[in-house]
Amino acid sequence: IVGNGPQTGIKVERKQWYALWGLVPVGFVDTKELAGDAKDYEIYTRQNAGDFFLNLLTGIVTFQSRTVTVTK
Repeated sequence: IVGNGPQTGIKVERKQWYALWGLVPVGFVDTKELAGDAKDYEIYTRQNAGDFFLNLLTGIVTFQSRTVTVTK
């Protein structure tokens, strides 16, 4: 939680991808960019059911994902 936490309830989500079974980040999720000019927000990072199934499908090519959510 940054500042006083979420004030408006607006959520912005992005996928963060990793190669080599999660060892090497591919791309970058900039949480400050997702928050924009908001001073109060929450960052939540997780692997949800969608990520789990994507990871099962892409595990053959060694990619993994997680979801990053910023709530303003």
